[in-house]
Amino acid sequence: MTRRTLLTNVLAGRGRRGWRGWPGALAVTVAASLTAAAAVSPATAAARAPSPTAASVTTASTASILLANGDRALVSSAAAGHTTGIQRPPGLSGLAGEVATLRAGNNTFLFPAAALPYLGRGLDPSLFELTALRHAEHGGRLPVTLHYQGTPHAVPGITVTRRGAGTAQGYLTASSAPAFGAALARQMLADHPRASYGQAGLFAGGLSIALAGTPGAAPARPHRVSFPMHTLTVRGTNQLGAPDTGDLVFVANVTDPIKFNDFGETINFFDHGTTKFSVPDGTYWAFGDFLGPGGTERLDILPQFTVHGDTTVTTSARDGG
Repeated sequence: MTRRTLLTNVLAGRGRRGWRGWPGALAVTVAASLTAAAAVSPATAAARAPSPTAASVTTASTASILLANGDRALVSSAAAGHTTGIQRPPGLSGLAGEVATLRAGNNTFLFPAAALPYLGRGLDPSLFELTALRHAEHGGRLPVTLHYQGTPHAVPGITVTRRGAGTAQGYLTASSAPAFGAALARQMLADHPRASYGQAGLFAGGLSIALAGTPGAAPARPHRVSFPMHTLTVRGTNQLGAPDTGDLVFVANVTDPIKFNDFGETINFFDHGTTKFSVPDGTYWAFGDFLGPGGTERLDILPQFTVHGDTTVTTSARDGG
């Protein structure tokens, strides 16, 4: 079962493990049979987006927005800026071309699937926020800011125009972005067996990348937590039933999403069968995203669970679909 089909079933109330949904509006939007985008407000969901047909070319009411992996998002002005399709360049396939649509409040993010493990670990979410992307591209260039330590290294697809002490400015184009998307996919596959995301290869030297001119281009300041926090432990097993390493877990607070809504907090990965989150009291929803042979994926949707102290839940690739 594809991720798109699974999430369509989950949002329709047919989740295998008793998923009970989020408060607020839920919708699955299908435009010209091109894409199914899971709209979860104010938390997150994900969906694959296949290549569009010839009928989905940009029109006067549809903007074409360059994504960091080389895909172009088709955004309808008539649909309040919602994504209606993805234009995929030739040769971009598998993890390099898959796009996950996540919505948090009024913000829509279009993440290449291979980017998810690197959010807050080399990739800033600003690089994927739809409204920011729509205004950032000028003259066919998508400007980016790179932060690094020591001597910078070349990043596939990114042309550097200016360097300073620990910072560089550059850009992606429609012709170069697929190289960045492919490099990101290769890095994810290399890091997956060791759960070593953001530590070497493409992200060596502490490299981080953000959309230029956004707050995310600067290091984030620590913030003070004003409510009690608990340890949420998520245990995971792979398709062989062994402790999982490298696969992702998404967690969101149903009671009050504002208390727990940063992508650096809500997405984590297993290491020897365990990952941990620091969360406030509340009711939570979660799913494990397990990568299989050939880039296939299985999602195990957990039913809602309550956290009033340190809590442990379990997810399994065998239970996913």
